[in-house]
Amino acid sequence: MDTSPIRTSEQVDKILPALAAMRRELKPIIKDTPNPAFRGVMYAPLPKVLEVVEPLLERHGLLLTQWMA
Repeated sequence: MDTSPIRTSEQVDKILPALAAMRRELKPIIKDTPNPAFRGVMYAPLPKVLEVVEPLLERHGLLLTQWMA
C-alpha cells in the first residue's frame, strides 16, 4: 500500500514536451550573492531564480508548487 501523499500519473505525454521546451529556453542563472555560512561561496537567491523561471513556466503551461512537510 502506497502511503505517499504525492500522486503521480503514468501519462506524461503533455508534461514532458512542455518541460523540454522550457529547458531549451532556460539560460544559466548567475550566482552573484556570497553565502557567509560557506566561506563566501556564491549562490543565486530564490527570488532571482524565480524571476527567471516563473515566466518560462507560465509560457509552457507549467506550475511550480511547494509541499509543506
